[in-house]
Amino acid sequence: MDVVLSQTRELLFQLGFLPIILFATLVSVYVYWREARFTHKNKNSIFDGYLFSLIIAVIWGRVSYILTKPIDYDGLIWSLIPYERYPDGFYLFRLLPWRYFRVWDGEFLFTGLFVGFIFAATLFCLAYKRWRWREVFPAVISGGAVYLGVLLSIFGFLIGSSVVLTQGGVILGVCLVYFILARTLGKALHDSLTRLWERLNYLLIFFFTSIICLYVPSALLSSEITDWDRYNMYAFVIFAVLAHLIFIVDVFRKEVKIKTEYRTRSVSISANQPVKI
Repeated sequence: MDVVLSQTRELLFQLGFLPIILFATLVSVYVYWREARFTHKNKNSIFDGYLFSLIIAVIWGRVSYILTKPIDYDGLIWSLIPYERYPDGFYLFRLLPWRYFRVWDGEFLFTGLFVGFIFAATLFCLAYKRWRWREVFPAVISGGAVYLGVLLSIFGFLIGSSVVLTQGGVILGVCLVYFILARTLGKALHDSLTRLWERLNYLLIFFFTSIICLYVPSALLSSEITDWDRYNMYAFVIFAVLAHLIFIVDVFRKEVKIKTEYRTRSVSISANQPVKI
């Protein structure tokens, strides 16, 4: 068993970071798509929202890493061309500003990816699309949580850290339990007892998001992380409080129904009066 694990780690190291983050992205986009489509939103809008959130997540994950380790970029000269050619070889993206875009080495903060995704998805859903928060809240949290959980699980396995591996496993486990309960309740109650299903569903969403929003910062802040990891987690805690308040208000907000009335008016026309058609 140890031989198999060692060979698997060696294979993952040889593949590099890009296949790992691509796998995490595919799992996350499936979860986000599956959750968001239950709100009956336009499929193109759902995909656009995830793509926008992913781009912002990658940017902030990279920027937060650069802010964490500025010493890696101190002393580098600036160059207009992204490559260097020497007698001993050919090198890419070693000088500034190109060094900032050397992302295939895995130089990201996972907390930056997570917070960037959550914030961007929230901004897209509420500010741009103006969707109901009670409908998209579980998609935003589950999409970001699964993304972080997959990355932590794989990274913990690679470095042989049981703590990091456990953190990723717990996040994925909580998400899996929520998915199973939501689908089970949906099949049992959605068609026959719609009102009861809605109330139980909102209650389930509240407990699921509360567990994720409590566990992620508490687990990571109690670990050995960088200052910018802590800043990202502090920002997420503030977001979590505001997001749950908005969720509660949106759940209890009354639906606005517009009643349309049609009235007819009788018109008397004499025999000698011309009629315009």
